[in-house]
Amino acid sequence: MVATFNNGEDYAYFVRRNRGWFSAVSDLENAYIVRDTTKIAIDLSKMLYDASYYANVEMKADDVLCVPFKQYFVSVAGAVVNPGRYPYILDRDWEYYIGLAGGFSESNAHNAIELRDINGKKYSKKEVITPETTITAKRNSFFYNWNRYAPTITTVLSIVVSALSIYVTSQTL
Repeated sequence: MVATFNNGEDYAYFVRRNRGWFSAVSDLENAYIVRDTTKIAIDLSKMLYDASYYANVEMKADDVLCVPFKQYFVSVAGAVVNPGRYPYILDRDWEYYIGLAGGFSESNAHNAIELRDINGKKYSKKEVITPETTITAKRNSFFYNWNRYAPTITTVLSIVVSALSIYVTSQTL
């Protein structure tokens, strides 16, 4: 976007005058100015939200103000085909993100999930998914749990049966 400015105008004044250009996805804290071959870091959030802040950075004719895009994600973990971080999209539910992760794996039965916000607070399936939510698909299939513990159980039972067999055999001799 090309904008007009007054010669010698301070960036703080310019940004406040054009505040409608910025949105919730503008990464205001990581903006920068490209001046010739120099990159100058500039915090637009201070300029927009602190009326007493003066940038003390004068605008030059060939400056380029770069405002990065802030991207949010939702993490999907646990019993899904492709766990990972997926781009946050407004108004999508947990089923959408499970679908992006390839759906539930066979170790998840009954769509059992746990939702936690960015602060670790649990919330229900019916609530709105917020940026940086973690969705964990629980491993709750009978066969998944059986396969995890079956080797230990069968080993212990084999030892107990062997010990009983040896004891019974030694008593009959």
